[in-house]
Amino acid sequence: MMEIKGRLVWIFYLFFSCFLFLIFNLFHLQITQGRKYRELSDRIYHQRKEKLLAERGAIWDRKGTLLAFSEISSFLWVDWKNLRREGEKRVESLIDQYLPQIGESLGNNKETSWRRSFPPMKYELGKNFAQVLRKENLSHIMRVDNDFRRHYSFPFFTNILGAFSETEKKGLWGLEAVWDRFLRGRDGFIIYQKDAWGRTFPYPFYPRAEPEGGCDIYLTLDKDIMEISFEELKKGVEEFKAKKGSVLVLSCETGEVLAMVDYPLVDAEARFLRPYSLLWEFEPGSVFKFLIAALALESKDCDSFLMRKYDVSTGEIKIGKETIREYHNKKLGVLTFSDIFAFSSNCGVALLTSQLPLQDYYSLLLNFGFGCLTGIELEERRGYIPALELLKKGRKCSPHLYACNSFGQGLRVTLIQLACAYLAIANDGLLLRPYVIKEVKRGADTVLLKNRLVVRRVISEKTAKYLKEILASVCEKGTGRNAKIEGVSVCGKTGTGEKPYSQGRGYSEKAVTTFIGFFPKERPKYLVAVMLDEPIGPAAENSAVLFRRIGEKILFFSSLAGF
Repeated sequence: MMEIKGRLVWIFYLFFSCFLFLIFNLFHLQITQGRKYRELSDRIYHQRKEKLLAERGAIWDRKGTLLAFSEISSFLWVDWKNLRREGEKRVESLIDQYLPQIGESLGNNKETSWRRSFPPMKYELGKNFAQVLRKENLSHIMRVDNDFRRHYSFPFFTNILGAFSETEKKGLWGLEAVWDRFLRGRDGFIIYQKDAWGRTFPYPFYPRAEPEGGCDIYLTLDKDIMEISFEELKKGVEEFKAKKGSVLVLSCETGEVLAMVDYPLVDAEARFLRPYSLLWEFEPGSVFKFLIAALALESKDCDSFLMRKYDVSTGEIKIGKETIREYHNKKLGVLTFSDIFAFSSNCGVALLTSQLPLQDYYSLLLNFGFGCLTGIELEERRGYIPALELLKKGRKCSPHLYACNSFGQGLRVTLIQLACAYLAIANDGLLLRPYVIKEVKRGADTVLLKNRLVVRRVISEKTAKYLKEILASVCEKGTGRNAKIEGVSVCGKTGTGEKPYSQGRGYSEKAVTTFIGFFPKERPKYLVAVMLDEPIGPAAENSAVLFRRIGEKILFFSSLAGF
C-alpha cells in the first residue's frame, strides 16, 4: 500500500511540474515575449509595412539649369519559378498587350525568382499595369515596384557631380557623396492590412509617415561656361596629343568656380572620373615663379632688386655643387627684374633665391595656401612640399632645393591651389576661398546654407599691382604671347613642369604644361587655369593657345548675355 502511495506522489509531482512548466512558458510567450510575437504575426499574416521613398534633392547651376534630378520609374518583377506552364502564355499576352516595348525581353529572363528582368518604364504605365494585375488576379506571380532613378543632364559635369548608387541609395563620389546627407531626404512608411488571400489594402488606423524630400543644391557653376571650356579642352587635348587636361574658370570678384572640366571623361586607372584640378598633384614649373617675385617685392630691398641687371648669358648658374640650367639651354643675356619672369629664366630666379631668406620664402608659400587645403566643398589634396617637411623636423633645406622650388621643381601642387594664388594677385593681394556651392535650399523658400566671401591678405596691394604688370609683360613680349586676346589686356604665366621618373632620380622628357591668367588687367573678371598632361611642345605652344581660345569664347558669350 505504501509503495502505491509513493508512486502516486511521484506522479502528482510530475504532473505538477509539467503544469508549472506550461504556466511559465505561457507567461513567457504571452507576457514577456507577447509584443514581439504579435508584431511578427502581424507582419507575416495581417500587415505589410512598405517604405515610402523620399525624392532625392536636385542639383542646379547658377542660372537655374537642372543638372541632376530624380524621376520615379516602375519596374516589372516576375516570379518565374512559381509561374505554372499553363499560365505563362497568359502572362506573355498581358505584357504584349500592355507593355509591348519590353515584351521582347520576356523569354530571356526566366532564371531567377522575382528577378528584375526588364528595363524601367514610366511611372504612369507601371501604375496602370499594376491595376491590370490586380484585376486578373496575377499579383502573386507578377508585381510592379516603383523607385526613383537618378538622371544627369550633361556629361561634362560628371567629374563634379559624381555618381549615385541606385541599389545602396547613396552617393558614391563627387558632390553626390560629399553632400549626401543634404540630398537624400528622409524615407517614410505606410502599413497595409492583409486579407485572407494575402492581398493588401490601406487601413486608416495604422500609422503612416510621409517621406521628406532631400534639399536642392545650387552651384556656382555656369553651364554655358562649362560647355565652352569642355569643348575647347577636348579639342586641345586631341590637337596637342595630351594624355588628359583640366580647365578651371573662377570669378575674380568672388572666388566662385564658374567651370571645372576634365577630359577625357573616363579615367582608365580609377574607372571613374574625379576632378584632376583638385586631386592630381604635379610639379608646376615656371608658373610657380611668381612667388619669388612676390617675396622680392615684399622685401625691404625691393628697390635694389628692381634696379639691378641679371646676367644669365651663359645659360647656367652654380648653386653649391649643383648646376641650374635654362629650359632647353637658352641663353637669354642680361635681364631686368621684370624680364626674368617675362622670358621665364630659371637662372635669373635662382640668382634671386641667393639673396632672399629661405625661411621667408616658405612662410610666403604657406601663406598663399600651398601645402594646405583650399577649403573648397569637394575632396581635394594638399600637394607636397618636401622642404617644409625638412624645416618642420628642424633639418636644413639645401640652397639647391630652395632654388629648384623657386622655379617649380621638387614640389607638387594642385591646379586649384595655383588658381587661388593667381586670384590673390588679381584681387590686389587678397586671397579668396574658392567654392562651388552657392546655397542649399529645402523647398522654394527655406535656405539652409549660403556661402559667403572669405578673404585674407597675403601680399600688399602695391606688390600685387607690380606683379600684374609683370604678368602683363609675359603676355605682351614673353612666353605668354600666344595667350593674348585681341582688345583685352591679359595677365598670366606659362608653366612647363618636367615629370620625374617614376623610379629613380632625374626627369624625363615628358611634361605637364600650364597657363594661368586673368583678364582684363584693369578690373579682373575671369581667371582661367589650363593644364595639359604630356602634350606636344612647351606651355607657350599649347596651354597658352588653349587659354586664349577659352577666354575669347567666354568674352563673346558674356557680351551676348549682357554681363
